[in-house]
Amino acid sequence: MRKLFIFFTLIFTALLATFTAHAGVFDSEPVFLPADQAFQFSVQAKNQQIELHWAIANGYCLYKQEITTTVEHGKIGKLQFPQGELHQDEFMGETEMFCNDLTVLLPILEITDNSKLTVTYQGCTKGLCYPPEEKIIDLKAYPDLKTAVQKSPVFNHASRSVSSVVGKTQLLIIWKIFFNKISIY
Repeated sequence: MRKLFIFFTLIFTALLATFTAHAGVFDSEPVFLPADQAFQFSVQAKNQQIELHWAIANGYCLYKQEITTTVEHGKIGKLQFPQGELHQDEFMGETEMFCNDLTVLLPILEITDNSKLTVTYQGCTKGLCYPPEEKIIDLKAYPDLKTAVQKSPVFNHASRSVSSVVGKTQLLIIWKIFFNKISIY
């Protein structure tokens, strides 16, 4: 009888240990990556544009419509996106998403020593939509970008052409008014 009692005690202890070890499997909550790990953001300047790059973790996606940029003390062009994937999202409806690494090009039209670029983006994974993330990039950190924009023949030529036309037109009007060749009234 004593052997039977020890036998059942050992089996009961073994079963209890097994259930305790596996109990966390059934009631554990999903583990989500922090936003900076799920959407690893980097910036690179090339010629007259900025490359915005996201290394997107497996199972995570960025919403195209939530990727925006603004610049303080400068001018930028429109974001140039690759083709995304259409998804039916429970929160946003049918939307274009990027679920792999993403590189977006942003033309830089004009910058100063104080130019700062703000990039805002939002992503999700199954069971979680992250709040919007915002990154501020000091464009002064990219001296090649400023040099390329300032030395751009298209940019400088357009500026000179407009100012020279405006200057000649103003001079002509002043000349005609001074010599009373045209009437203002």
